[in-house]
Amino acid sequence: MIFDVEGAKISNHENTAWISTTVKIIQTSHHDKAMIEYAKMMRSMLEGVNEEGKKANEMIMEATHYGIRRLRERSLGIGYPWAFTFTAVLIFDNKEWKFHTIHWSMPVD
Repeated sequence: MIFDVEGAKISNHENTAWISTTVKIIQTSHHDKAMIEYAKMMRSMLEGVNEEGKKANEMIMEATHYGIRRLRERSLGIGYPWAFTFTAVLIFDNKEWKFHTIHWSMPVD
């Protein structure tokens, strides 16, 4: 992962700090082996229709979206930089900063 340290927004008040920055993860391998696991995950999504109380069309939509995302990730290939936003809250405790909460999100594309 490559964190934009220079562009990070960091602020603090007493024993609490907030961080926000962008991060890039570089795809370093193809998803060939993972595709079987992705298919298993999609199957389990569909098998859970009655167990989770969701309607069949909702589960089909969820499984299809999951599968299309995995195919798109694979098609972008090795070296593709996946960008996301990283935010965190830290607490100063016992003479050191400790992560309290971490959140990340990827932009919709």
